[in-house]
Amino acid sequence: MGNRVVIVGLDGATFDLLTPWVEAGVMPHLKRMIDEGVSGDLASCIPPVTAPAWTSFFTGKNPGKHGVFDFVRQDRRSYAFHPVDSGSYHGKTLWEVIGEQGKKVAVLNVPMTHPAYPVNGVLVSDFLLATKKGAKSHPPEWLRQIESEFGPYPTETVPPYFAGGYADEDIARFLQEYRQAMQYKFALAHRLLEREKPDFLMLHLFGNDQICHWLWHFLDPGHPKHSAEEAKRHLGRIQEYYRAFDDEIGTLLDRAGEDTSVFIVSDHGFGPVFRSIDFNTWLYEEGYLALKERPSTRMRRVLWNLGLTPQALVERDWFLRLAKEAFVRLKKKSSGNVDDLKQVHSFLRLFLSFHDIDWSRTRAFSPFGFGQIRIHLRGQWAQGCVSEGTEYENVRDEIVGKLRALKDPGTGEPVDGLVLTKEQIYRGPFVNEAPDIFFLPANGKYRPKSTGFSSRQVFSSSGWMTGIHRLCGVLIARGDPLNQGRRLEGVRITDVFPSVLALMGLEIPEDVDGSIPDGLFRQAFLRAHPVRQGAPAASGERPGPKGAGEGEEREVLQRLKSLGYLE
Repeated sequence: MGNRVVIVGLDGATFDLLTPWVEAGVMPHLKRMIDEGVSGDLASCIPPVTAPAWTSFFTGKNPGKHGVFDFVRQDRRSYAFHPVDSGSYHGKTLWEVIGEQGKKVAVLNVPMTHPAYPVNGVLVSDFLLATKKGAKSHPPEWLRQIESEFGPYPTETVPPYFAGGYADEDIARFLQEYRQAMQYKFALAHRLLEREKPDFLMLHLFGNDQICHWLWHFLDPGHPKHSAEEAKRHLGRIQEYYRAFDDEIGTLLDRAGEDTSVFIVSDHGFGPVFRSIDFNTWLYEEGYLALKERPSTRMRRVLWNLGLTPQALVERDWFLRLAKEAFVRLKKKSSGNVDDLKQVHSFLRLFLSFHDIDWSRTRAFSPFGFGQIRIHLRGQWAQGCVSEGTEYENVRDEIVGKLRALKDPGTGEPVDGLVLTKEQIYRGPFVNEAPDIFFLPANGKYRPKSTGFSSRQVFSSSGWMTGIHRLCGVLIARGDPLNQGRRLEGVRITDVFPSVLALMGLEIPEDVDGSIPDGLFRQAFLRAHPVRQGAPAASGERPGPKGAGEGEEREVLQRLKSLGYLE
């Protein structure tokens, strides 16, 4: 069977934005895919964050099996944070399984693929989590070959230049750079499909995620920061990105033969965010987190009590002017500068941080991440002070109860968050490595922050970020074996893995969590091509980057912060 598959990963896509534009004629080729194929919400993992979500997508497994729960992992002895990479997860990837069954693959910039590793074909790693160590492509020389033909490869980690103020030229540049990166990748994809003829190709586009994070209020009349005048001025520019994306999809559909099925998938959805909740401030006020008594921490705590916090600074005009100047300098650079990062790091020492936590007296804390809380267990953490068993359960249940009853003092209304424990979410050998409690804002109004005291108040402004991740992403697919005009229900992000393998006539590893959604395939296809199950997809050999130093890891963390993934 010769079914070829092309997947376009549109990071953070949501039908809440796409459907109105499809209906208004802004995206006719997307409408064609929906009318001639299948579509539906794609439920992300918990938390709905890029790193664990895409890992669930390409392993077909929940985080309890693949072991990635956010962009960073925390060392349980030193308490330091380290970025995750392609050596951090367990289980073989979709393209590794496809390659092992004799099919040729091409993978472009899917998150969690740095450093690059061997596949039966070609792979360019992601740039979001990349350090200077480790291969950027497989084969290693392939990236140079691409650049000799297409020019410098775009990293697609464009900083929000307008964070110092929404100047027209800043927004225009932000959108233009993401549009150019998208067009570069599609041009490369077409070249691969025509010359290399892979059986499977996937490319990842990051621009949508960042547009939704920083420009959502221009698109949503219901957002408190929405200005009809500003929205009118910027809507056309924003839609240019999506029109360009739609044009690329049209070209892809026209060039794809009858033997090619095209998928558009996202790792999570998006929606508006109005306010932030600082969980470490909350845990401190509730008595679960303690601060050191050393003089430097006492000084920072005094400043913090007086309101000298990162959140307070971003609300000051003089700081916004400085931020604007910093972004002007950043425009002149193609990537982050180590000296600038050192200056930022030195400046941040003025504020309370994780370095000021007294771990010996801290029962619970919120690490970097999306609404995550860990219980500080004795025996699991170097300075853990909560015993397993009854004490652990009492602390956990107490925090869960308080979070479920949490109210916004500014409105008096319940936060109405979805509060779950790791046992309620995950299964697999790495459940014990997961955070103990997860908080998901059910109505999307609140952004859970795990920064380390960015605000003196538990509840504060969401800052420049006006859009936040939600659980429902998108799945759109068109191909001869697929149903036509069918709306799918109840599809999970792990379901794409076995569906692609079945479509290609390949064996599905028996240990994946995903399953083939009802209504995806035509009955005639299923009768002619029965689903075949294979051996478990044991962990692949993907060594992490060797020799990545503290400075390089700090650069990755700073990149994640500048893009809104970490505080």
